[in-house]
Parts: sequence; C-alpha cells; structure tokens
Amino acid sequence: MRARVDVGQLATLAGTVGVVERRVDTETAAVAGAVGVLARTGGAGACAAVSLAAAARTEALAQLAALRTVVALAADVYAGVEARVVALVGARPAPPRLGRLLAAAQVDDLEALLVAAPALAAAVAAGATSSPGVVDTLTRTLLLPPAVAAREQARTLGRLDPRERRLLALTEPGLMTALVGAPASDRFAASRVLVAADLSRLLQRRALVGAQPRLDARIAMRRRLLDDDVVLRHPDGSTTRHRHQLLVFDPEGDGRVVEVLGDLQRAEHLAVFVPGTGSDLDRYPGSLARMVPFAAADPALAVVLWQDADHPDAPFDDPPPPPDELARPGAAQRYLREHVIAAAYRDAADLAGPALAADVAGLRVALAGPASDLTVLGHSYGGSIVGSAEAHGMVVDRVVHVASAGAYVRDVADYAAPSVERFAMTAYDDPVRLAQGHDAADSASRLRAMLPAALDPLAPAVAGAAVAVVPAPAAIGHGLDPDLLPGVVRLDTGVHADGRLVRGHSGMFAPDSTAWRNLLAVMTRGRVEVLQPGLWSSHLDPLGVDTHLPTGRTDPAVQVHLPRYVIDRTPYSDPGYRAPTLDLGSR
Repeated sequence: MRARVDVGQLATLAGTVGVVERRVDTETAAVAGAVGVLARTGGAGACAAVSLAAAARTEALAQLAALRTVVALAADVYAGVEARVVALVGARPAPPRLGRLLAAAQVDDLEALLVAAPALAAAVAAGATSSPGVVDTLTRTLLLPPAVAAREQARTLGRLDPRERRLLALTEPGLMTALVGAPASDRFAASRVLVAADLSRLLQRRALVGAQPRLDARIAMRRRLLDDDVVLRHPDGSTTRHRHQLLVFDPEGDGRVVEVLGDLQRAEHLAVFVPGTGSDLDRYPGSLARMVPFAAADPALAVVLWQDADHPDAPFDDPPPPPDELARPGAAQRYLREHVIAAAYRDAADLAGPALAADVAGLRVALAGPASDLTVLGHSYGGSIVGSAEAHGMVVDRVVHVASAGAYVRDVADYAAPSVERFAMTAYDDPVRLAQGHDAADSASRLRAMLPAALDPLAPAVAGAAVAVVPAPAAIGHGLDPDLLPGVVRLDTGVHADGRLVRGHSGMFAPDSTAWRNLLAVMTRGRVEVLQPGLWSSHLDPLGVDTHLPTGRTDPAVQVHLPRYVIDRTPYSDPGYRAPTLDLGSR
C-alpha cells in the first residue's frame, strides 16, 4: 500500500486557504478598528481583553497565511520526496568495495569491529553498503502511515534470516533505527554503530580544537553508551546487567535518543516515559538515572525512555544571538519563543506528539510478544507531549500525567481513545500548578493572584502589555489541568520513608516515596494509593519579601521570594493515616 497524496489537490487547498484568509481579513476589519478605539479609550480591564482579541485576530490571519504557504510548499516538497525515492529505487549504485568486504564478515565480529573502530563506523554510517533491493523496499515504507509502515517493515524484515537482518542493521544503521517495526535487537545493534560514528566525529573535533569541558563530557558519554553496562539492582538484592539498548540515537541539534531498560523477552508490562523541558542528549543521563530503579523493581517490567523529538529548551539554554542579529525583524521574538519561554508554548508538543504516537504504534508491532499491556507516562512538558500523542491517534492501556504541564486538549473527547485509563499526580506545592489549565486568556487573573495585593490594580494593564509583547499569545498554554480530566484517577504523592511530604516538581522520583510506588504500580497493574483531595489544602503565596535575622548578625537579611504554593493541610499530620487503595489488576 502506498501513501496517496494528490499534488494538484494540495495546490487547490493552498488557493482555498488564501481565499479564506482574505475573507477573514475583510469581514473582521471593521471589528478590528472598533477594538482599537476601545483599547485606546476603555479601562484597564477592557484594554487587556480587547488587546487579547486583537492579538488573536492578527495571529489567526498569520496562521492562515502560514498554512497557505506550508500547503503550497508541501506540494513541492512531496513531489521532490517522491522523485528522490524513485531515483533511489531506480538508480541506486552498486555496493562499494567496503560493502562487499563487510557482507563477507561474521556479524558478531563485524559489530565488535565497528564499535572498537569509530572511524570505520563513521565510514559505514555515511554510505550505503547493503543490498539495494531490501533497502529500497524498506525506504518506501517510510512514506506510509505509522501503523501500516510498522507492519510492512516487520513483514519485509521477517523474510530475512537473522544474519542478513543483523548485517543490514550494521551496514545501514540510520535506516534500521528509523524502522519502528524492526526487531528491537537489530535496532540496538544499529544504534551502537551510530554512537561509535558520532564518537569518531567528536574525537576529530577535539583533535582540531583541543580539550573543552562540554566536548569532553560528550565524548565520555558516548564511550559510556558503548562500553558501560546498565546495572539493575533488584529488591531481592540480586543484580542483572545489560548493555545500553538504544532504539534510536541521533546527535543532530539537541539530540534524540530512545533506550530500553529491562528484558523485552521476559517483560509482561511495557512502560514508555517522556521527560520534560530541557530534555536533550547532554541531560539524558539524568533522565536515565530516574528510570533505572523502575526497571530494576520488577523483572516483568521493561521501561522505554523516550526522547525521540525536540523538547523545548530550558530558559537561556541557548545564549542570545549577537546584537546585530537580534535587531533583525522578528529575531527577538523568535529567540523569546524558542529559547526563553519555549515551555509555555505547544510548539514542541505539536511535533513531538505525532512522533510519539508513531513510535508507540511501531512498538506494538515489533514487541508483539509477552508484554500484555502498555503504559505511557509524561512528566512536566512531557505530559503535554503525551496528550498530543493521544490527540494524534495514540491508543494505549494507561496514561499517567506526572506533574504534567497540561492535557494538551480542551476536551477529553478530542483524544483518539477517550476511554483509556488515565492517572495524574501533582504535589500540592509544585510550581507547575501555576501553568496547569491556564493560558494567555486568563493572564490578568493569574497575575492578580501572583502579585502582592497592593499591586492588584496593575494586573490587567501588565497582562495586556505582556500579551502584546509575547509572540503568538494564542499558542500559549497546554489545555486542561490533567488533575481535572474527566475520569482521571488522582494518585497520592504521599510521603518519604522518614515521613517527610513528597514535595516539588520532581520529588515523586525518589524510590522511597508513596508517589514512586504509585507510578510503579500503574506500570505493573498493581495496587495504587488514591488521593483524597478533601483532606488537602494549599494557597498561592504571591510575590513578596521575607526578612529574617541570621545567627550572629544584628541586621535582618532581606530575600525576595517568587510566587509559590504553600501546603496548609495534609492528612499525613496523622501518623496513622493510610490513603485508600485501588487494585488495578482487578479492573
């Protein structure tokens, strides 16, 4: 089955969008003028409201113009892609001498050689060295819808014997890691070649520029991925070791990586975890360390750590461009949107969600074995990515929003499968609550809550000014508060082993906590502890100034604190409190 795209229809659609764009502009011009007058003459509240309305109109027109351009370009791009695929299939050169030599090697020896000789791995990764027939067939599947592609890939690869398939993985590693329907073991082998190739690139760079802390750290990380074992320490005191099992490795940009923890051959439960803002290849070891204890806790569980997309940057991850570049039209707004407040926007989730949905569809095909169920979890911005994946067709057994930025949608009916079991947990003092369920439209009320009472009258004007300054305010926000999704089971974050409350944005990843045990129980269909919201309360403490007298000093110290949530009441003040439980295995 081929994906069918009518280039002529795309061109017609581009023209239709242009007609709609012009009609919206014409029909709303008078309203826009009236809004401008009201903004100049009305009160502060009116100013904020009409400024937002005017910005929304401008943004709608800009989006229509962009859509018209994108659709027109899509026709050209798709035609170009088809032409390249046809050329690849019809005129692929014969494998070079290197390919013939590699094809004659023993696959086990070849894998060891490529990992031990990064320069050779780089040469292999850079050029086609396999049978063009199989490669061409598999390349064409990349144009198919994800689930169809995964099945076609599995069928094509299933006709090869294990040696041929592994040789293909080692000599066409970039292609093999892109095949979501390929056997996991072959994608692991292909990824090792890609890691070795990237190590070669980094070593060459260091030979040119010398030792640099960031470059040396990246070299060390690649070597760990190739040489170190992942150690799983089980509750009974035993340990198991396995090499890093990467399904995807791509160092371009911020980097993409997907790793399996645990034994897929034995796993009865599969969990896919999506981390949040700032997740990139450099920070990957931190995310990995969070997931290892889950995989170690139950041999029947395999965990997939998913970073196969461009997550939003943490603020100022990338420094601002030089002043002359920043002064160019739109440059400051782009930098603000993409590198300072990127996590406020749905941009990354718009793109990452379909990618996650495609990868999950592939996992369901490739891992159709002992794993009986699948849970997908998203932490922080990762929750919005998971919501986007659901809106773009992902269907799994359970979804967990972990201190999630938002559900991505405004109505659970917008998900592909509204009846999926959904869970959520957020600590009562987690600052992510400032964002959950909010967007630019309610910025005035949110500012009023976060500013000292004396500054309340300024909130509408400040909100209106902020909406006017930030790029594309209509794209800010992540949909519904995940804790308030219809039918969601709210999980108790609880306490640590020493009785301290689980607090903050990432406290639930401490293995001694109620929250951590709840996450594991969802992954393995165990017994979870359910939140009783009526027994908890908190309040938002606005921006303020604290003073205290340090020991040994006579003058007080002054410290400004940002808006924060303060927990007022919790059932855990009673040492005998036990949250109600729910047995997921009986559902």
